[in-house]
Amino acid sequence: MVKLGVALLGDMPARESAKFAKLAEDCGFDNVWLADESPSSPYRDVFVTLATVASETTTVKIGTGVCNPYSRHPALLAVAISTIHELSNDRAILGLGAGGSLSLKPLGIKLWDRPVATVRETVFVCRSLFRGETLNYDGQILKTIGLKLFRVPEIPIPIYLGAYGPRMFQLAGQVADGVLTTAPLECMSYALENLRNGAHDANRDLQEIDFANWLPFSLSDDKRKAREVVKADVSYMIADFPAIALEKIGVTEEEASRIRGALAEGVTEAARFVTNKMIESCTIAGTPEYCTERIQEYENAGAKQIVLGLPSDQDPCESMKLVKRKIMTRL
Repeated sequence: MVKLGVALLGDMPARESAKFAKLAEDCGFDNVWLADESPSSPYRDVFVTLATVASETTTVKIGTGVCNPYSRHPALLAVAISTIHELSNDRAILGLGAGGSLSLKPLGIKLWDRPVATVRETVFVCRSLFRGETLNYDGQILKTIGLKLFRVPEIPIPIYLGAYGPRMFQLAGQVADGVLTTAPLECMSYALENLRNGAHDANRDLQEIDFANWLPFSLSDDKRKAREVVKADVSYMIADFPAIALEKIGVTEEEASRIRGALAEGVTEAARFVTNKMIESCTIAGTPEYCTERIQEYENAGAKQIVLGLPSDQDPCESMKLVKRKIMTRL
C-alpha cells in the first residue's frame, strides 16, 4: 500500500510545527517533510525546526524537503542532518535539491548553476562523511579539507533528491535512496523512465528507490472550495517547472511566464492566472472520494509515497484528522 507523508512549509513557529508533526505521527503518517525556504519570510530555519520536531516525536521519519548546496556548504548539511539523526534516534532523512527562488534569490545566488554536477558532488561528500571517512576532496565544484563527522550513524541516513528534470531523475536513480518530486500524473511515466535509466546505469534495482510525490492537498466536501485553497501553491509550481513538465501538462510557456511575472507582485496576483486544468494536474484537491481516487491513481502510476502538502490557510491539525478519518480508512 502507498505510504502517506505530510509536508510542512516551515512558515509557523517551530513549536507549532512540532505539534503538527506529533499529530501526524499519531494519525499514522509515515513521514514528515519540512521545506527549506529560508531566508525568505516567513520561513524558519529547517534544522532548528526539525530538532524541535525530533524532540516531540518518537517513530515518524523526518526529513528536509529539500536543502540546497548553494546557501549551505554540503559539509554543514551533513553535520546538521547527522545531529538531527542523533537527536531523533536515527529517524532523519536528508532531502537534497538544486534549490528554488525563495531560498536562492534573496542571497543573490544564481539559480541552478550546474545543478546536476553540484548535487552529485554533494551526495558524494555527504555519503563519505556518513561512512566516517576523513574527507579531503577537490572536486570540480566542492572542496573539503580534513573533514570528519562527530559520529558514524548506526542506521545510515537516507538521501533523497528533489527532481523535476530528466537529468536529476537519472542522478537520483544512480546515487539516491529516494526521489522527492512534485510530479503531475502526466509526468509520472517520464519521471520513472529516467529514474529507471539512472538505476540501470548504476546497476541498481529500481525497487530499492523510494518515489515520494509531494503534491498540494486540500480536502473539502465542496470541490470548488478545495481548489481555491491550492491556487497559490500551484502558481509556484508552474513558475519553477521545467519546459518538459509544462509540456506534459499542457501549459504553454506564455502561461507560465505570465505567472512568473505576476509572482513579482505577489502570490495573490499570480493565483489569478492559475487555471482549473493546472489545478487538476498539479494537486490533490477535492472531496474525500476524489482525493482517495487520485492517491490510488498515483500509486498505480508508480508512486510509493504521497506527500500531502497541507494548505497554509487551513488548520493543518484539522486537515490531518480529516485525512485519517476520510481517506486512510478508504485506502
